[in-house]
Amino acid sequence: KWDGGIYEFPNVDRLGSCMWSDISKREFPDHLKEATVCPDNLLLDLSEYMKRSAKASEDMVIVNPWLIHPETAMSLGIYFDPVWDVKVVIYYRRYFEWITISFEKWREDIFEYTLSPHKALIPSTSFRYIDFLREYCKRLFYGKDVNEDGFPVRKLDHDTHDTGIVSMQQVNGKVYFNQFDPTTNFEVEELTDLQEYTYFVAKQYYANPRFRHGVNIVNYHDIRGPETNFYCHVLHDAHNACKTAIEREESASKAAEMRTESFAQVDPILPFKPSHALEEIVIAGYMAGRLQFDDTRSKKLFVQQILLWIKMVHSALQERKLSITDLPVECLYQFEIDRLLEVSLAYEKALLPEFFRSSKGADGLQDEFSQWRFCSVDTAMILNEARWDFLFEAASHYDLPEQPKAYIHIGAPKTGSTSIQDTMAMDMGFLKQDKYFLAMHGQIAKEAGEYIIDNMLVKCDQLGACVWSEEQRQMVVQGSGDKNAGLCPDYLPRTFNAFLSKAIAAKSNIVISNEWLNRPTSESGLVDILDGWDPIVVIYYRRFFDWMISAHYQWHFDISMGTVELLKGKVRLIDFMRMFCGRLFASNVRHSADDSDLSFVDLTDTQEYTYHAWKRYRKVPQFENNVKIVNFHDGHIIKSFYCDVLSAERACELETYRLESKESVVKTRSKKSTTYVDLAIGVYGKQSVAHAGGHNHDHDHDHDEPIPMTMEMLHAMGDRFQERMAAKGFVEDDLPQECLTKAEETLLLNVSLAYEKILLPETYASGGEDATRGHFFSSLASGKFCSVDLEGVMGDPRWAFLFEDAI
Repeated sequence: KWDGGIYEFPNVDRLGSCMWSDISKREFPDHLKEATVCPDNLLLDLSEYMKRSAKASEDMVIVNPWLIHPETAMSLGIYFDPVWDVKVVIYYRRYFEWITISFEKWREDIFEYTLSPHKALIPSTSFRYIDFLREYCKRLFYGKDVNEDGFPVRKLDHDTHDTGIVSMQQVNGKVYFNQFDPTTNFEVEELTDLQEYTYFVAKQYYANPRFRHGVNIVNYHDIRGPETNFYCHVLHDAHNACKTAIEREESASKAAEMRTESFAQVDPILPFKPSHALEEIVIAGYMAGRLQFDDTRSKKLFVQQILLWIKMVHSALQERKLSITDLPVECLYQFEIDRLLEVSLAYEKALLPEFFRSSKGADGLQDEFSQWRFCSVDTAMILNEARWDFLFEAASHYDLPEQPKAYIHIGAPKTGSTSIQDTMAMDMGFLKQDKYFLAMHGQIAKEAGEYIIDNMLVKCDQLGACVWSEEQRQMVVQGSGDKNAGLCPDYLPRTFNAFLSKAIAAKSNIVISNEWLNRPTSESGLVDILDGWDPIVVIYYRRFFDWMISAHYQWHFDISMGTVELLKGKVRLIDFMRMFCGRLFASNVRHSADDSDLSFVDLTDTQEYTYHAWKRYRKVPQFENNVKIVNFHDGHIIKSFYCDVLSAERACELETYRLESKESVVKTRSKKSTTYVDLAIGVYGKQSVAHAGGHNHDHDHDHDEPIPMTMEMLHAMGDRFQERMAAKGFVEDDLPQECLTKAEETLLLNVSLAYEKILLPETYASGGEDATRGHFFSSLASGKFCSVDLEGVMGDPRWAFLFEDAI
């Protein structure tokens, strides 16, 4: 209830999280993880506020239900300044009522946050009300005959139905407590398993010396309401608030005496909610295989499907003129009911002994308890008796409608992504007619604050940062040297959602093209932001050896002095290949694409290459069967995207016409040779190593301030090398070369073949293998796998003229 600071009190919503251990925080479900983060200034702000309050002789009230969590009392006892006389206030509600309310909240949370299509993750053994009671009272009900996991009771004389549902075998139609071993060393109050209940919270605070004499249990069932009790009987000297609360309570439309009846079961014929019964029938049908759903689809879609099935069951009952009251019912057995009453009485006696002894205490509890029925719909009977089969017969007519498609183009880098993105931006009008909205990397706004232009989202280059894990964000920052590279702009999540909404309203699919989504952890983040869409990941394939050559050029273009110094000047193509294929080249095994085991393809460390991205995405169930590989070597990368991937009729016709009229343009960066810069960097690296080793005695510059080297200086040095070569009548090819070894060449070819065999098996089998071999040997013959021989140049007097005053 923080007011934003108007009255200067701090936001204590997450005070509990500042008191819990990391081990305790890990027990929280995913949807509550945020509640386990202690804000940086919370304790400091609260301490300052408490100091001001103490100085002003003002009492304080802190209200926060998270403080019931185990471990809280010990930490709070240490935190509170001894100047404060702390009173802990805990409300008491009768256990059988309280656990029913807890079940209601738990069921709401299940549907809102955690209900999953994976059957192993559905809490089927506690989903119904009576199953929930049995799960969290199993030690109370069954003594030593409890299971730690699964159905609460161990198999005694149980029947297991074909559905996998276990039921207790009855003796003359009944199950008795004496069928179980109730032996225990604990008092009955200790035999329930929800630690949030008043008894266990009070026990936690009583156990701490700081609070032992200041725990106040407030009776929810008192004739006065909870607010009046708090103001009038808990707070000290709060006369004005007490008077106001009494007046407000007396003016309420219902008499105060009716408050205790507000949660009573008012329908003895139907002791459960109709909505619960329908949900339970559907979940039981799904668990038994009577209802089918693709478990690779999202939780959100599964909940939508559940709602459709609920509508189906309800309609089936109406068509037969049956009501919810006609469904079979399963209730707790009498011995379970007796034990639930016993523990409810024990809690009231322990927590409020004087009230327990009064006429409204034990007698009132038993009277209210006698009016309750602890029952749920009998799903086992519905699944096993043919007369209820009609409930599931119309399942095929209640499938979810087809989802809009989200095509996610993630590269790989060096496969023409920029050309695809720029061409799609140019063709956005045609693609709009084909029912496609676009989110393209590299597209800018025409005006400030403009993010969606017709059917295209612009300024979305950093979408990757919005879906990466925190660890991946830090890796990108460290690798790029740009602290902003891992930041998700504040505007982007909002505008991306608006973009999705606009596409849905236009009944269109979407295309996202962004190579940053090639980075690890993108795959899991995309699942979250594309919930409700049918995702198809598009990755272009380029032969590995050819891709390495192009990737090296890009890497070389972006290289920094930090990388140069880290690698000691070894930045040539062959150095690059040996760095990223080091494990493959060191394997000392003659791997082949004909091997039955192709696991050697995992021995390269180029995580942005098509294979590694494909493998990561396929590990996510939502993408497992939705990754499309497009062959870069077909020669028409844009046409392939329009015609074969998107089936975008107008855009396909447009690009086909451009190709036929030779108007289609695929952008390529002109590749200036890196040989002379490689040589300059190599010379610098050698001299840096020599200086670091103390081998610079021929020069008396020990006291001179060294001039820091820059990439611009190294490129200038490379230009001087080229000029000196030309002046002597030499060309680049005259320099000695160092090439991959024969063994390295063989492994490079074989891993390239294996990648194509895995990614494009049909292409590989129908001429792709021969084409790859031909391409490889053509590259080999033209010296593509060679670089300047640094040792050969620097150690041969013939080339000494290059290094005169080189650095």
